[in-house]
Amino acid sequence: MIFVYGLAGLATAVLTVDRTANPFTAMGRAVGRATRSGMRGVFLRLLGYLVWLAIRLALGSGWILAANMITPITGGSWWVGLAVPVAWALANGVAYAALACLDAVLLLEIRIRTEGLDISVNRARSLGADPAAALVVR
Repeated sequence: MIFVYGLAGLATAVLTVDRTANPFTAMGRAVGRATRSGMRGVFLRLLGYLVWLAIRLALGSGWILAANMITPITGGSWWVGLAVPVAWALANGVAYAALACLDAVLLLEIRIRTEGLDISVNRARSLGADPAAALVVR
């Protein structure tokens, strides 16, 4: 299931950046973008999710531990029961916003990395130059 997240997760970024009106087309384009360059997009999304999972767990549990240091949970404080869901909601709010930023940057990076090279090679071919010269950094 997590692999499907890596494959189809760029659909929101494709809908936003490419302005595709059809969500099914966006899903197909997202899978196409994520699988380019040896599935680099899939693996970067999965790595980003795992990093933010660790940070989200640290943020959520950190607030619970801070509340436990102020007032022990076994003491029956009423506000600790309210603070725990708020702490996890704040941690998730930060984490999912950061993942959305990662998706947008990843989509643009994939497009620049693959489509920019295609433009350069096609321009070299149309001018009659060697297409391999487009790969040389000057």
